[in-house]
Amino acid sequence: MSSLIPAHIPHLLDEEVKKMSLNNETTYSYCVKIMDECSGSINRWDTKAGRVGDLDEMKVPFGGDQLTRVRLQGAKALRAGAHTATERFNHLHPIIVELFHTLQDF
Repeated sequence: MSSLIPAHIPHLLDEEVKKMSLNNETTYSYCVKIMDECSGSINRWDTKAGRVGDLDEMKVPFGGDQLTRVRLQGAKALRAGAHTATERFNHLHPIIVELFHTLQDF
């Protein structure tokens, strides 16, 4: 089958996918960084859409597999004493478990 299945299928985001990501959810410091970057993206998108003050009211589901969910929840707890709701990641709620490993096994 290897002669029939290509090693790579060209697509529009080839260059973007080739960039190496240094973020790995295996440590709390990286989880905080990932959550910071997501918060920044959400802020930029809302500002671009003209919805500047909506982030305080918004709830964005955030998650990963079982272990990642625990680490994200721990990273959020590390920021519990921050001064602003954005720094505390209050808008990244709920932190959910995505059971893709279970589905993969099934």
